[in-house]
Formats: sequence, C-alpha cells, structure tokens
Amino acid sequence: MCTCRRVLLEMRPDSPINLACRAIGSRTRVDSSAKLGPGVVLGADCSIGPNVEIAEDAIVHDRVVIDSGVRIGARAILQSDVTLGQGALIEADALVTRSVQPHAIASGSPARVSGFQ
Repeated sequence: MCTCRRVLLEMRPDSPINLACRAIGSRTRVDSSAKLGPGVVLGADCSIGPNVEIAEDAIVHDRVVIDSGVRIGARAILQSDVTLGQGALIEADALVTRSVQPHAIASGSPARVSGFQ
C-alpha cells in the first residue's frame, strides 16, 4: 500500500527536473537553472543553488543520494554514484566525484573535504 503526503518544495519555474528523478524531500529548495538527472534522491531541508548540475549524464541505474540538510552552492557539479551525508556543505563551483561525509565542507575541482561544520 502506498501512502502519500503533502510536501513543501520550492522550485523556480526554469528548474528542469528529469522525470526519472527518484525522490525530493519536503522543504527542499531547488534554485534557478539547477539540473537534476535520473536517479537523484534528495532528502528534506536541502538547498540546491543556481546552475547546479546533479548527475546530468547519468543513466537510470546510477544513483545520487543527497541526505537531509545538505546545501549545494552555485555552479557545483555532482557526478553519478555519489552520496552526500546529512548536513554536508558543497561550496560553489565544486566538482564532486566521490561521496562526502556527513557535516563535511567540500570545495574545489575535484572536491576535497576542507573541514567540518
């Protein structure tokens, strides 16, 4: 049996979301021109900045998991098969090629953990 509930999702009209995107949590904000590819799972209370690309080149079997409370800065790119732990912060222009631990701050290209919050 499937139960449905209402969620608050704030999304700009020009934010393309691939129909194969698996889930978007409540109170998650997707800013302008953000692109979510197939297999993306977004937790609750996330903030996705403008021009962010998440697994745009992924195929449906690939998966990107973004736990709750994650913030992703403008123009960041997340490749396929990564997980961002709860409360992680991805700084602007970062290229995320591997998973990031909970509460970590990641920046650079490729992204490296520079600290914890």
